[in-house]
Amino acid sequence: MTVSVLISSAVGFLVWTFVEYAMHNFNGHQMKGRTGFSRDHLKHHAEEGYFAPLSAKILRAGLIIPAVYVLVVPFVPWECALAFTLSFLGGHVLYEVVHYRLHFYVPQNAYMRWAAKHHFAHHFNCPKHNHGVTTSLWDHVFGTYRQVEEVRVPRRLAMVWLVDEGTNDVILSCQDTFRLTGRARRA
Repeated sequence: MTVSVLISSAVGFLVWTFVEYAMHNFNGHQMKGRTGFSRDHLKHHAEEGYFAPLSAKILRAGLIIPAVYVLVVPFVPWECALAFTLSFLGGHVLYEVVHYRLHFYVPQNAYMRWAAKHHFAHHFNCPKHNHGVTTSLWDHVFGTYRQVEEVRVPRRLAMVWLVDEGTNDVILSCQDTFRLTGRARRA
């Protein structure tokens, strides 16, 4: 594997992280429901557990990924364009997996704990900030990063994994980061 292929892979992943940020900030929020993606994204914020249908995500990726290759291949050798495109796709898949796991599973490592705090601060405390899901790099670059010490989660929107059924409070492993607000859910 040549150095240029490795560099192309790294750049493809880096470009994906920018697209993730831009997609979330500009299309997801600033379009205010004027695009299908924005409508799905705003519904994702309003309804606990809502994600756009997988078929819509596959269709969007199926249109974007070949376009990425076609846009890159005139400027670099085909193997570099392929490495860039595959890393871009890998970044997209990583984003989808991380984002889904944040909403449905207890964070099990330091990275996922950081990502949960960063992402849910965006969801519940500061929706104009912290648009990156897998990284805060572009939030820092564009001035949309906000450090949050405690994430206040409305009970009606709380992730299922966050609430201890026995105490109806935040699970023990997350009490240093999350606090439930509002009325308890009825049994």
